Amino acid sequence: MPSPVPIATRPINEPKVGRNNYQPFGFREEVLPAGWTSQEGSLPLPCDIHASHDVKVTVRDGANLYIDVYRPNTSEPVPAILAWSPFGKKFNGISMLKMLPWGLGVPKGVISGLEKFEGPDPASFVPRGFAIVNVDARGAGDSDGNVHIMGTQEAEDGYDVIEAIARMPWCNGNIGLAGNSHLAIVQWHIAQLQPPSLKAIAPWEACGDLYREQFVRGGIFDAGLFDLIIDHNIQGRGGVEDFHEMYRRYPKADSLYWKDKRPDISKISIPTYITASYTSFVHTMGSLRGWLQLSTSEKWLRICPWQEWFDMWNDKDSAADLAGFFGLYLKGEKNGWEKTPKFRTTALRFTQDPVYNIVEEDFPIPRTEYRKLFFQPEQKLGLETPAEASSVSYDSEKYLDHAGFTYTFSEKTRLMGIPKAVVYVSCADFHDLDIYVLIRKLDAQGKPLLNLNIPWSSIASQGVSPDKVDEIPPSHKNNLLFHVGSQGILRASRRAIDWSKSIHENFPFHPHDRDEYVTPGEIVKLEIGIWAMGVEYEAGESVRVEVHGNSPALRGEFKEDNEFAGLASHGRHQVYIGGEHASHIILPFAKIQKNPAGSAKMAFKINVSADSPFTLDNVPFGVISTESDPKARCATALGDYAIDLAAYWKDRTYNQLEGSKSLYDIFNQGSLNEFAALDWSIRSDVRKHLATELAAGNVPESCAIPLKSVKMHRPMAIGGFVDFLCSLEHCKNCAPLAGGAVSNNFYYAPSVYNGRSSSIVPSPEPVRRPHGIIYDPATKKPTFCPSKKMDFELEMGIFVSKPVPIGERISIEDAASHIFGFVLLNDWSARDLQAFEMNPLGPFHSKGFGTSISPWIVTIDALMPFTCKPWHDHTSTEFEHQRYSDRSKGTFDIKLDVTLVPGCGLETGDLLGTGTITGETKQELGSLFEATYNGTKPIELANGDKLGFLQDGDEIILDTYYVYVSTLDDDIYKMYQQNESYSNQVD
Repeated sequence: MPSPVPIATRPINEPKVGRNNYQPFGFREEVLPAGWTSQEGSLPLPCDIHASHDVKVTVRDGANLYIDVYRPNTSEPVPAILAWSPFGKKFNGISMLKMLPWGLGVPKGVISGLEKFEGPDPASFVPRGFAIVNVDARGAGDSDGNVHIMGTQEAEDGYDVIEAIARMPWCNGNIGLAGNSHLAIVQWHIAQLQPPSLKAIAPWEACGDLYREQFVRGGIFDAGLFDLIIDHNIQGRGGVEDFHEMYRRYPKADSLYWKDKRPDISKISIPTYITASYTSFVHTMGSLRGWLQLSTSEKWLRICPWQEWFDMWNDKDSAADLAGFFGLYLKGEKNGWEKTPKFRTTALRFTQDPVYNIVEEDFPIPRTEYRKLFFQPEQKLGLETPAEASSVSYDSEKYLDHAGFTYTFSEKTRLMGIPKAVVYVSCADFHDLDIYVLIRKLDAQGKPLLNLNIPWSSIASQGVSPDKVDEIPPSHKNNLLFHVGSQGILRASRRAIDWSKSIHENFPFHPHDRDEYVTPGEIVKLEIGIWAMGVEYEAGESVRVEVHGNSPALRGEFKEDNEFAGLASHGRHQVYIGGEHASHIILPFAKIQKNPAGSAKMAFKINVSADSPFTLDNVPFGVISTESDPKARCATALGDYAIDLAAYWKDRTYNQLEGSKSLYDIFNQGSLNEFAALDWSIRSDVRKHLATELAAGNVPESCAIPLKSVKMHRPMAIGGFVDFLCSLEHCKNCAPLAGGAVSNNFYYAPSVYNGRSSSIVPSPEPVRRPHGIIYDPATKKPTFCPSKKMDFELEMGIFVSKPVPIGERISIEDAASHIFGFVLLNDWSARDLQAFEMNPLGPFHSKGFGTSISPWIVTIDALMPFTCKPWHDHTSTEFEHQRYSDRSKGTFDIKLDVTLVPGCGLETGDLLGTGTITGETKQELGSLFEATYNGTKPIELANGDKLGFLQDGDEIILDTYYVYVSTLDDDIYKMYQQNESYSNQVD
């Protein structure tokens, strides 16, 4: 069904090749190769992308709409993410950013140019196994008809296109919707119709009511934003909906026309990932209404710190987050994304970047204390109602003239939630009043502040800083880049309230179905819902509530010639204080939690949960990369974050080592070998420095990356790999199962084999079951086949730091000085291949197909506080080199039982495996070979299944912990347990 009423249209630009990247019309297909660029300054494609242009889709009324499809260049069906708008499927972010001051802080080379304006970038999502589909909505480009904005027509078109895409041979049948602004708002409209193939939506910044939130907010018509969009963004062969004319025809919100522009969000029951921001002048309350009214528990809300396009395109953590959401619901990936906190919020700070990713229980925050602060005669706000009545006036027609009231904070405070103003006003000069209530932040000197909606660092090279905001030219101060403060808007004649439809007690629903004019001079009470805020104030800073008669927003980017200006304010407005007309503001005080449920991103104190393996006692080292920066570089880890050490040391004073090398140079590479080769004292000092800075919260926000967003690499360039057999218990357990006994030689020299360094992979990379020759008891002949007895071995791995020249020997006392650190090691074993090849060759194919290590190296100095005396009596050994000269010195029993004496050289980065760590009891066995008696006695699991050897798809988790025992007195001991857990899967 089309619009419920006839739609007036206005002309738009016809498509012209080159304008907004429009290309000649016609279906074509091509493969865009890895490295391809769309234009100067675009991101080179990270992989081959199959592109289909101008694919025709016919919707229910016979109209033809056209889509572009970007998908992996494979035959495997993939899910589709649909980006829907009339802005042109080739009009991209690069073109829009060129129109904005400083390019919105988004540098060149970040987006590919294949992204639809306000949509996800194929270069980010196609490598992850998704198709991106960009549509020319009805009337846009070469699609039939006129451009409709929201409502039933766009919703039905979206439904039909979704179902058509789901039937295409390259699609797996699962569709998602994503994008900002129009691309987000339309998701409410389409999803309420419940298309069967629509499995998840991601409305990122989505107005939910075109009348109340965009075109006629507070009862005051303003189409300036949409007029700008028409002039710059929309082209087609018909016309576009004319909101000026439709408002003339239908000035009240109760008409069928405007009701069709307000979707019923309660009809949406599929998984939904919403974003909002406190700085948007269109989308904030629609996004929050969506959160409150969705009919699903599978919903997430992130109030983000940045302007929506910056967040979509330049914050690669956001892209990875969105890919995880769609991976779960469109691909069925078991990626754990459902554990993402349901509500993450932001606290704006104005003169510095916000605190963000603050995890809270819900929105509104349940612990919020709503305090009434009354307008006072001295232009202040106070907790008590003034005893005497008074008033203050302002010129309602003069820009920025206002009545202002200030409250100064005595301690750090967060205002986070929905405020409300109750204002008593009158006007002797006119029968109506337009009232704008603005909540501003003032610094400690009382100066009003502006919040930059992108990171300050993103435009620092342009000379922009918090202390130079006054020097920014007016042409660059717009509402997209800067936030003045949260506003509430209401025309007095539209003050009627329907509380049954209000989403919150502080946000009254105005039906806008009648005009109730005010008698000149009459005092009228206005209850004005103010759009949600999240602002942090330091002690000495202030909040000021301002009452205006015209918009206090920044001016310049939109047309100011409003044809309905005659309905606006005239003359002076009087604001009443105290007595029977006690004007006041209700502010949401959200007490700052000392130990919040999640981490906040700032400059930067990381909260570490009790069960995290990455504590300040650990400070391990690894090698990471990210989607936004695929270059491998060194890092440490704390809590849920990796700390990019190259970025950390790039501009640090404590950086330069003796000689020419800097810590930045050492850590800005894809292995830790050069760092490991440094003298132990230098490595130890670096680790202590990091621990101190991390504890103090002195890590720049730009260096901290959520662990879920990083890719782990092998931490060292591994030249040699040898694996020992030095556990007596393991030998005793295995020898009878292999039909033999422990060799007497074992007690004199540990068994060892040379492994293949190329087979070493970091967790959680899967390993593939090997093929080889086994002895088949059925045929009693050697048979070449996949291993049927896949096993794991729990071991520790030791990385070498200081090299040992060929021919030199090291004593057991010196061993620690040659150790960089430790990892968990899983020496995957094919027991049936091993049985065939052990005599006479020893392990080769049965061991060399894969060895997994944990990706973070725990350094030897991190473990020094947990040393203990050797558990075995080494004084009885016949050989001096196997004895400790001073048994009072501590050791790590497992790790230093291995002694090297033959004179074989060692290089930095060499890896030594301890061999399987096992014990005498059933709970201490370190392999399935032992635990199942070579598969003859399967282990019964809790669910009733029986485990012999590993099957394809099994996942092995190796877990280790240390127990620190220190004597406090004769009877009291302090125990501390630290867990680390890593997993790999059999493929």
